[in-house]
Amino acid sequence: MDTLATKDDVAGLRQEVTELRFDVAKCATKEELAEVKQDVADLRAEVKQDVADLRAEVKQDVAELRAEVKQDVAELRAEVAEVKEDVAELKVGLAEVKEDVAELKVEMAGVKQDVADLKEDVAELKVGLAEVKEDVAELKVEMAGVKVEMAGVKEDVAELKVEVVGIKQDMRAMAYDIGELKENYRTMDGKLDRMILFLGMPKS
Repeated sequence: MDTLATKDDVAGLRQEVTELRFDVAKCATKEELAEVKQDVADLRAEVKQDVADLRAEVKQDVAELRAEVKQDVAELRAEVAEVKEDVAELKVGLAEVKEDVAELKVEMAGVKQDVADLKEDVAELKVGLAEVKEDVAELKVEMAGVKVEMAGVKEDVAELKVEVVGIKQDMRAMAYDIGELKENYRTMDGKLDRMILFLGMPKS
């Protein structure tokens, strides 16, 4: 914009008019005064034209400036609207994040409680495991004793088996002896019967 330069020109013209007026005051002849008046009239006409041109330029500059400002304002409004939308979305997102954080806090409290319960359960399991280890150790000792007793029982059973075999053999021998005795008894009984008959004695 050439507004400042034009204002300087107007100020210079005004200075020239002032100087001309001073010169007119010094003029003595009518001819010179008429010339001065003509110069002043011409100068006034030039000044009016310059002022008119200046006003036109100023109006044009102001119109362009207004258009630019309107454009900038429109762009700024659009940007502000976008920022408002972004802020609204951020608010919604922040609210959702707050809800998520609140839920996470509740879940974390539950997890902490679960961990505490697990710690108690693990402590109880450790105690139970220690008791089981003691019981297993006692069972091992008892099993060792049972194994020793079983070994003795096996030895006793083996001895019994030997004794049973001997008893069976003795029983078979006794059965054989009894069979012989029975045979001998039958033989003797027959002989006695014949002797009784021979002697004429009655049978008992």
